[in-house]
Amino acid sequence: MDSRATVRASVLAAAVAAGLVLAFALGWVRASRPAPEPELAATMSELQHHTHKLTLSIEAENDALAEFYLHEVGEVAEQLERLFPEHDGIPVAALARELLAPRLDALRGALSRAQWDEARSGLAALIAACNACHAAAGHGFIRVEVGTANPFHQSFAK
Repeated sequence: MDSRATVRASVLAAAVAAGLVLAFALGWVRASRPAPEPELAATMSELQHHTHKLTLSIEAENDALAEFYLHEVGEVAEQLERLFPEHDGIPVAALARELLAPRLDALRGALSRAQWDEARSGLAALIAACNACHAAAGHGFIRVEVGTANPFHQSFAK
């Protein structure tokens, strides 16, 4: 092997080794950082997103879609309870269990029977529970409304 080929091989080997060391170091730095704390506002935004899609599904009387979004709303409610037992001195988990869970159960029953008027009433009760929770938490200035405008690039028709 001539000296140029030896030099090239040595430089290539050093570059590969340096790349591996750098990749390991970056992975170690990333793994050693604590995971970011969940944000209550982000979770509430997700809850609002799914609740709005649930609303549009109920308005379209699309039982499969409404049941899907009700399930998603329920999952976010469970996240609220698990991730935020308390937030800024407010018992978020207890409020969610007390105010949301019974409304979700009632709505689930109405949807399983395809009782659309009852489902609309149940949805209104769910939204009222959201506002009652905000008021109980000292955030009564956050008022949720039932809206039927579709801002999504999605059809809710059956």
